[in-house]
Amino acid sequence: MIRISLILGLGFGILAGPSNAEEWRLAFQETFDKPGWEKGWSLKGSIGPLDKGDLRNAGRELTVELRKQFDAAAIRVSFEAQISAKGLDGEISDLSCFVGGVFFQFGGQNNTRTQIKSGGVSIGNPKARIELGKLASIVAEINGRVCRFTIDGKQVASLPLKEPFKSFKVTLYTWTGSARFDNLRIETKSKADPLPKEMLAIAEKGFTTPQTLKHLKNWSLPETSPNRPAAKERERVALNVDPGQTEPGMKWPITTGVPLLRDTLWNPDQARVVDEQGNEIPSQRTVTATWSKGGSISWLLLDLVLTLSKPQPKLFLEFGRKIRPSAITDGVLVKESKQSIELSNGTLQLQISKQRGTIIESLRLGRKGDLLGPSEAYFLTAKEERFTTAVFDGELSVAVEMAGPIRTVIRSRGWYKNEKGERACAFTRRLYVYRGLPMVKLHTTFTITVDTNVYKFRDIGVRFPFVKQSTSPHRIVAATSRNSSTQDWIATSADGAGITLACYEMSRQWPAALETSSDSLTFHAYHNSGGRNLDMTSDGLISFWGEEAFERFQNGRQQYPDLRDRNVNGCGVAKSHELLLSFQADETSGASRIASRTFPKPPIVSPDPAFVCNTMVAGPGEYHPYDPQRFPEAEAAILDNYRKFLDALDRLDPWGGWWDYGGGMPHYLTDHGDRITYTGYRRGYDIGYQRPLVPWMFYLRSGQRIWLEYAIRNARCMMDVRTQHWTNGPLNTHVGHINSPSCTWSWDSYKSSISFNNTIPYLLLCYYTTGYERAMDVFHETADGYYQSIGVGGGSDYCGVVGIWLGNMASAWRATWDERYLKSFKDLERRQITAQCKYCGGLKIYHLGKDEEHRHGYSHRTGWREFGFIEAAQVDERDPKLDKVFSDFGANVRPAGLRTTYQTLGFSVLHSFRKNGNMLDAQWGDLTLKMYSPLSMVNKFGLSHIRSLPAAMKLALTPGIDDLQDPLTRRIPSPAFINHEGGRPLSFTLHFGAESRHDRPSPVSVIRLDGQSVPNQWITWDPIWGNLKVALPANSPGIYKIEYIAKKANDKLNNWLSFEFDSGKPPPLVSGIPRGIGWGRGKPNKLWFNVPKDTRGFRIRFNIAQRSVTVTRPDGETIQKKKPNLLMDIEVPPNQPDGPWSVEFGYKYKSFNYLFKLNDIPALVAVDRESLFTLPNPPMPEKDFIGEPSDQTYLDGPPGFGKALLLNSDDELNVPLGTLIEADGANNRRQRFNARRGTIEMFIKLNEDPYFSLASGIPLKVMLDPSVKKRNWNNAVMDWDYKNGINFYHPNGNSYQAGNLGPWDSLPGNIMCVPGKWYHLAVIWDYDQPLEVNRSKKRKFVAVTFLNGRLMPNRMHSHRLEFVLGAIGAPAPADFLIFKSRQHNIIIDEFRISDTCRVIYQGTSTQDFPVPTQPLKHDAHTLLLIHFDGSHQAIGEKGQALETSFKSRTHDVPR
Repeated sequence: MIRISLILGLGFGILAGPSNAEEWRLAFQETFDKPGWEKGWSLKGSIGPLDKGDLRNAGRELTVELRKQFDAAAIRVSFEAQISAKGLDGEISDLSCFVGGVFFQFGGQNNTRTQIKSGGVSIGNPKARIELGKLASIVAEINGRVCRFTIDGKQVASLPLKEPFKSFKVTLYTWTGSARFDNLRIETKSKADPLPKEMLAIAEKGFTTPQTLKHLKNWSLPETSPNRPAAKERERVALNVDPGQTEPGMKWPITTGVPLLRDTLWNPDQARVVDEQGNEIPSQRTVTATWSKGGSISWLLLDLVLTLSKPQPKLFLEFGRKIRPSAITDGVLVKESKQSIELSNGTLQLQISKQRGTIIESLRLGRKGDLLGPSEAYFLTAKEERFTTAVFDGELSVAVEMAGPIRTVIRSRGWYKNEKGERACAFTRRLYVYRGLPMVKLHTTFTITVDTNVYKFRDIGVRFPFVKQSTSPHRIVAATSRNSSTQDWIATSADGAGITLACYEMSRQWPAALETSSDSLTFHAYHNSGGRNLDMTSDGLISFWGEEAFERFQNGRQQYPDLRDRNVNGCGVAKSHELLLSFQADETSGASRIASRTFPKPPIVSPDPAFVCNTMVAGPGEYHPYDPQRFPEAEAAILDNYRKFLDALDRLDPWGGWWDYGGGMPHYLTDHGDRITYTGYRRGYDIGYQRPLVPWMFYLRSGQRIWLEYAIRNARCMMDVRTQHWTNGPLNTHVGHINSPSCTWSWDSYKSSISFNNTIPYLLLCYYTTGYERAMDVFHETADGYYQSIGVGGGSDYCGVVGIWLGNMASAWRATWDERYLKSFKDLERRQITAQCKYCGGLKIYHLGKDEEHRHGYSHRTGWREFGFIEAAQVDERDPKLDKVFSDFGANVRPAGLRTTYQTLGFSVLHSFRKNGNMLDAQWGDLTLKMYSPLSMVNKFGLSHIRSLPAAMKLALTPGIDDLQDPLTRRIPSPAFINHEGGRPLSFTLHFGAESRHDRPSPVSVIRLDGQSVPNQWITWDPIWGNLKVALPANSPGIYKIEYIAKKANDKLNNWLSFEFDSGKPPPLVSGIPRGIGWGRGKPNKLWFNVPKDTRGFRIRFNIAQRSVTVTRPDGETIQKKKPNLLMDIEVPPNQPDGPWSVEFGYKYKSFNYLFKLNDIPALVAVDRESLFTLPNPPMPEKDFIGEPSDQTYLDGPPGFGKALLLNSDDELNVPLGTLIEADGANNRRQRFNARRGTIEMFIKLNEDPYFSLASGIPLKVMLDPSVKKRNWNNAVMDWDYKNGINFYHPNGNSYQAGNLGPWDSLPGNIMCVPGKWYHLAVIWDYDQPLEVNRSKKRKFVAVTFLNGRLMPNRMHSHRLEFVLGAIGAPAPADFLIFKSRQHNIIIDEFRISDTCRVIYQGTSTQDFPVPTQPLKHDAHTLLLIHFDGSHQAIGEKGQALETSFKSRTHDVPR
């Protein structure tokens, strides 16, 4: 990979070359007006007319490469270009070009990006945009090591290269919109100009923006109304104490947040902490949030020094009008001057400089002299260049952030500088001093502000020098790898005093170390153990990951760019650590060591969970506290799955402690037992799906340490590494943006942005709950980043963006009372309201979309929308219309895939039920299912699966909910027969699901069996919601038939009807099933039917999903079969009493479809005994399909094709594919099979009803060659049997379905083919179809299936027919193709393998494959051909006879 250093050209203007520079000469010119001009170009994509005097697209992507190559030292490409109209997607994008290996992009990414890009590094100008209809003059120049990009005479970017190019190809490119190019000129030079002096220094140093902290802002605590008295005289909130790893008598500082109900407390001096007897414990109370501007307190932060004892006394926060806390007279003292800040807590005396960036200028313990001298933070580069904070700097900021009697905080911000006085990397740190304690805490943050292609770090640390040398031996405690079982503290002595330095969870943040020597204590935040520097380049990543992981990530990136083409740069990354310095006057006492051992698991004090949940401020929304009494199974399952989640995180591989510490669950995992690997795809989505909120929410509802520890860890990862802390345009970083959730490594910024995956209230919960001020720093960075980038009225209208940032701006307004955020909130609120569909109450994907085109009753990314509603509900200034939209949303939205994290709706359903008392039954059923069987967290959605469960618990305990848990509904197959007995009206509704069509007709008919008409006024059809309401009068009894008239294409024998009866007992209701009944997910498990009098016997058919079948006669006797075959013959004893029979099923698989058919008796069933009744002329079963004899090997083939081969039972045909052939550097071909490209075709005929077969699909498989190291789950190249799919596989684990012959994930077989009828099946595949998107060379994989010549639908990625694979190639096949029957019953004929695609697929659904009308002939592209004319002998690639192997147990195998 070419290393590139770069500089934004805007700051230098257009750089003139030297006076003796060579002149440009014209090398090529094209005006596109001469006939045949296109012959010199390679045109790919959406090509417009060629005879208009210019180069045009047809509204979509077009890539046009000039065939001519230019060998030169410098090249200048100039042309005119225009987009005259928007594309079909409503966007315009790209009037761009590739010149050699450099991409000059104008108006890319939907006209949001103009840049020069090469090798993953880019320099851009966000202000340069395409103007619709305007003709632009564009110049792209590469002059030796300098790239320049000029638009309309203005240079927009300049980029210096480390190495010059020697030859160039030129490509013009546009993405969307009606584009045209004209007047192309290409000029060259044989000798390039030298790199201008202005760029040399920056080319050597990398691209580094001005090192200034002017963007950082101080934030303040909210205003209060201290003169307003509390609502009550006295209230108490229990504070629960978890002692952690403490010893009785130990004193430890406690900082904890308590939320309060609205309008209860305004003045923090009307609150105190007491024990059970009312004894006051001195405390410091800080208001961190209010319910309104200057309003009542919503969060109160408590600081106290707790003396631990056994048993630990109960604590309470007591507040009210009559409460007055005692004054603290011996608290931390602060003395401040222009030069320094002096602190004294009764045990320690500290001095902090305000002029230079030392951590501590001096520290004294009691009456001893100074123990510590001027301490520093520092880093050492790989080039041995040392930077330190212990220097004078004009931007140094040192301030008393909190001056409290219990806890005082000194915040410092500034720079690291070298001997030359050059700044590089910033620091923020907070020093905590506590009343009476011989310890200080230090939170320190190191922020990378430089280009890490140039800066590599050998050592990053903080150093505390002793005033007097220590006699203790030199020692180092290092966490060198993930498996380091090292302590997180180190102890020494100096001047007779004991000193211990500890780092919170250091062993998880490896490589790190603690070191003591004769002159100092040092914490190495990054320690180059084993000589490994902190190298944040692609080479560094590969070195850390290893080649295997890098290739896995490269192959698993799916649609995202090549890893080597991304900006692998650590600029903008921060890293924070929490340190403890503890002291003891007597070095032999060991007190400081005990404190350090307590540090990893300190005592925690948490407010009563029931009280917390009742405040509704500890978001998101209203939820139920931890409740093992009423929900024992659910609570136990949540904790069990959560522990598995934490265990899985500890086994992720690869995992970098320094930057992955606290990270969440990646996408797409493979558990190997000792380790869990992942594909790297969307690694950063652990910030998405609201996951960072979940551990805070579950801690607050339970007070359990296990949630808090991960919440802290995870928050620090999200705020340090996932969030950007420096703005550097060329490196694509911006303060407050997050690194792309689609990234492959933690700080991958190739697609960084203001993301709709970043739910920033987790930062507030971190601050409000623990007092961690850095969380508030990052909250302000992120909220400001949004406002600066988007402001008011900007940004996308996409539902995910609007929902998330509506919630984020609501929380930003309530956290800061900054009017800017209220303006943004109101704009987003407007979009959320106008997104509501006037027909169904759901929310459109884009708020400006047409209501008539909305998929009614469905909302995309409902979890994102819900988050916005929940946070907005706390804003007093919200529009009342928003509450109505929220209620409608929770009541009416029926998301697709309720169990996915996208569709979590628990809080919306709870809100809606509280507001209007209704909701969808499907939503409640889904919430109940989740609550009682919580989903696994060891998957791509991690913790987000469980975030609705506390809302579901709250809903389950809400009065009135029981009325909805058992609705008066019935679901049976069509046709249904209702016996209206008369005497009272009968009303019911049939539900068919909402759709966008407003003119769709009713899908069912309603008729009377006696021939009388059904008046139109009895029936009301709602095409929006798909509800058919039927009202039968009391005086119109009779039997009514309801039947689908527009049969839906699906994978079942029947279309089911969903009835909801208005009141009373459901009427008799039966279903006619002449073909049988098919259903899924194990319901119903019992059916009722009648057997006519004088019947001697009947037969029942099943498929293989049932584990057992039990038939119960009217006399109560049962006939049971376990592991039944497909048939049961039932004898009816003489004198059997009248009455209903029943059949009950024991299910084998929960997700499969189940099939059942009655033979020889009326095909009528009911789902319960009371509903069963008889019809005058009941439907009778259809005859079963009877296939051809199964005891023969060769049967008749298609007319004119001779014989064909029968495969049934466990027959097996093995076809040798020959030896591997190396071609184009790859071993993916054999003599008779090309895995890279080819066609397989054959005739097939089902010899059995696919609904009741013992197997499904086509029993064909090609395995991977044993030499392939990486295996997919079934070790196959292709498999046409699995779940009815024509499946292709790659060793990286990806699979691609080129077509499906039957239902996915269920047992019915190839229902696309009628049994007994011949079909021609053809499959083509190609791993090498060219693709050019944003770079010149890519490949795509295409695989499609044709049935009887017509293209079939498939299940390729994102439902597309093509899938971009980039560098992924075809795998090496094994030496045999196998037809392996697994109780199939299928006949095949005319089997042929070709080395080419017999049809060139162009991405159109009308493409046909020629169906043979006579036996196939061997041709130049034939690799293997078998006619099966009484023999299974094959014809090989050269026309030679080829032996195959055929085995059968059921019939003779002639040669």
